[in-house]
Amino acid sequence: MKIFFVSLLSIFTILTGHAQSSALPKIPKSAKNIMDFIPKDYDTLATVRGDLNKDSKEDIAMVLINKNESNFEMNKEPARLLIILFKNKNGYELATSSNKAILCKHCGGVFGDPFDNINIQNNILSIEHYGGSSWRWSYTHKFHFQNNNFYLISQSSTYSNANNYCDQLDENAGLNLEETNFTTGQYLHKKISNEGCKLLINVKKKVAIKPLRKLSTFNINIK
Repeated sequence: MKIFFVSLLSIFTILTGHAQSSALPKIPKSAKNIMDFIPKDYDTLATVRGDLNKDSKEDIAMVLINKNESNFEMNKEPARLLIILFKNKNGYELATSSNKAILCKHCGGVFGDPFDNINIQNNILSIEHYGGSSWRWSYTHKFHFQNNNFYLISQSSTYSNANNYCDQLDENAGLNLEETNFTTGQYLHKKISNEGCKLLINVKKKVAIKPLRKLSTFNINIK
């Protein structure tokens, strides 16, 4: 799957304009077993293990869904949860949690459930989403633990025509790709026409570095 960062905010807003519950279920601050952190009526959609705080211990990130998620109408389903646990000598401690980092089951358009993957690599947590129909979009957000908190360090998005491929450019037609590294200021923007496969924009530059956003206040529905 390709990674990307979107300037097509209006399209993304339509696809993700859902109203989920804003309240987080009660989650313990520490526990011996992983299952103790899963709230009543919730189950795991994805689990990944890896060192997130550079202490050489195997931490855990989980995406949780309400067990009755499929029974709710569109725009009324309970929010999906992201829970990050740090391994310690007694079991695990809650590092952070969010009910705004994972898109809802119906937010992928015709393509279906947009949740694609979470992974941990080089102490970085990545969250990937993918959706659309003949026109496809995808998002990758990466978070790093530093200064005693998780921060969004990069994001990327693409939007392109899945039914029209530009062989000479080795990309889909209609491509609009943006990638931003918030720690270095490196920015990439590539755009290809839907008709004629013309390369309209191919820019690499540095942008102003701004204060990083915390995962705890991050909302995937807001650019």
